[in-house]
Amino acid sequence: MSSLATRARFVRDARLVRRAVGYELKKQLAFRAGFLVREVFRNVGRPLVMIAVFWALFRQDGVTALGSYRFDELVRYVILVAVLQRLMFNERALDLADQIFNGTLSKYLVMPVRLGRLFFARFVEHVALQGAIALALVVLGSLCFPNVWPVPTRPIAALQAFVLVIAASYAYFQTIWLLQLLAFWLDVVWTLMVMARFVVIFVAGVLVPVTIMPPALAESFRWLYPYWLVTGPIEIWLGKQGNRDFWFGCGVLAVWLVALHALGAWTWRRGSRRYAGSGM
Repeated sequence: MSSLATRARFVRDARLVRRAVGYELKKQLAFRAGFLVREVFRNVGRPLVMIAVFWALFRQDGVTALGSYRFDELVRYVILVAVLQRLMFNERALDLADQIFNGTLSKYLVMPVRLGRLFFARFVEHVALQGAIALALVVLGSLCFPNVWPVPTRPIAALQAFVLVIAASYAYFQTIWLLQLLAFWLDVVWTLMVMARFVVIFVAGVLVPVTIMPPALAESFRWLYPYWLVTGPIEIWLGKQGNRDFWFGCGVLAVWLVALHALGAWTWRRGSRRYAGSGM
């Protein structure tokens, strides 16, 4: 009986997530102009600025490489940042802290579903939408700019990169979930989220590859999940890292995901016990 009940619960949760994903996608597409600016054209300005910065650095006498990167490789790195970082979960899509602050979290507590499934649907919608856009950019870029566009050095490298980015993005989602749960006790959640984003962007290597940083720092970052959000996947894509690094990244991400999920569940149990339902 318990096995049947577990299976029925899984099927019910899967249907709930599917319906919630459809609702979230319709909500994103409701305002077409906003959708184009927010979802399609975001992260376009930063690569152009960074390419200009790198070009200025390489114009200096004697500068032929930064670490193991030549100028053309840095351009390809920056392009891939703009493509793959799209899969990084947008913390603004999660309003759990708002629900806690204004007291509307109560409506979820009386529903015959688990709260986490509804918010998990937002992550699934984000990955599905941004993954489709990223795939379209990869195909169009390869066809229109074959001399500049970063083509995977191995057929499997692109798949490995996407697996790592999606897993690391889910770890970031779990981090945002955990920080927003702190709204049960704190009123500085948004400040903490901004600080966390800065740290994640730096460790991930959004601005510059982590591997051109001091060796000790770069090696320590390999044990943190943000590294596998940008630098790790891109270097696998470009052929600077291989299968061994991919499996190492999978192991690191697995540990982080289990730890973040357990900590989030524990924080939810503690916080929901003191929730009064009338704002914190």
